[in-house]
Amino acid sequence: MPALLEVGPTTITDEKPHLVDPVVWQLGQILEANAPLMNAGMELELEVRLGILKGWKAGRANLPCSTEALLVPQCENFSYKFQPGLPPEIFVELMNKLEKLELPCSAADEEVLDIVYDVPHQQPNMPPRHIRVSHTLCEDAESGQRRWGNPVAMVKSRREALDLFAGRSVPTNGPTFDLRVALSTEAKLRGTTLPSPSSHQVSIKREKRRRTLDFKADGNPVLSYEVELELKSALLRKNLEAKRNGDDTHKLWELLTDFLDASRDLAALASETWPLKKPPPLKPEPEGKSAEEKEAYKKRLPERPEPLIGHYLYRLSSAGWPNKQQKIDDAADVVHPPPAQRPIISATSIYEDMPKVA
Repeated sequence: MPALLEVGPTTITDEKPHLVDPVVWQLGQILEANAPLMNAGMELELEVRLGILKGWKAGRANLPCSTEALLVPQCENFSYKFQPGLPPEIFVELMNKLEKLELPCSAADEEVLDIVYDVPHQQPNMPPRHIRVSHTLCEDAESGQRRWGNPVAMVKSRREALDLFAGRSVPTNGPTFDLRVALSTEAKLRGTTLPSPSSHQVSIKREKRRRTLDFKADGNPVLSYEVELELKSALLRKNLEAKRNGDDTHKLWELLTDFLDASRDLAALASETWPLKKPPPLKPEPEGKSAEEKEAYKKRLPERPEPLIGHYLYRLSSAGWPNKQQKIDDAADVVHPPPAQRPIISATSIYEDMPKVA
């Protein structure tokens, strides 16, 4: 029996389409294709980054899509690149928003020094591997001084990525940010000498201050102000293996759906103007019609019912209309002249300087 979301209700064409989000479904296919790598001692890392999709012009790409769209990788007719990170002022506002939301979760702050080395691949004609050596700043238990801890080396390889265009920007709603869902493999480097600046070429050296909530939302002011969501590897492995083994009780689709929806919510939160502006003050309600205005209206338009809306009619009546009044006849008493003899009538019968229309 398939999982709950894989088979929906029967349609009028006797089909049972699945109820999984199309992006989640595509992501699930990618995960299943890369699942055998877990048997080789690697961990699958699934993360979402906030940024913008840039076309050949400066700024965010202006695609003819008003809603979210999943872009085709390596499209021949459209070239673009994903630029991760947020503007500094929006990054700071987003961090403040997350703090003010008072989420019932724990938070951990840490400072990490990452050094990425380019190491030649053991096989010929292969691109160099990127080895990341991370040092975490910790406090010495004896001296109480802060020092860099023992290095941890990871080999990270990017597998596939999905780019989500968030739709056309609406300037009145603040900036718009797109999403990149990336799948990578990570493996700890064991039993070998760690690379060092004296023996290997340094690709990137960055010191980052990370704040991690228990649902793994990382905000890193590194080279750019990056915001990413990372799915816990243990949960991903558990549900992915259950699905591959035919266990229908797996929650892979629910897990990926919640993960993707949380990413969308975070992008929407970053797009909101903050603090929210107060609505403009409304003008005071117009005062009730005076007896003089009512009398002027009845004299100007006798036997006409008073309008439900349109206080300006009373004001115009009391001030005196600037042109000759046009008599308003009942429809039954009106005799329409032939088209050739019809007079030119103004758009409104009370202003002489209005343009004439036939």
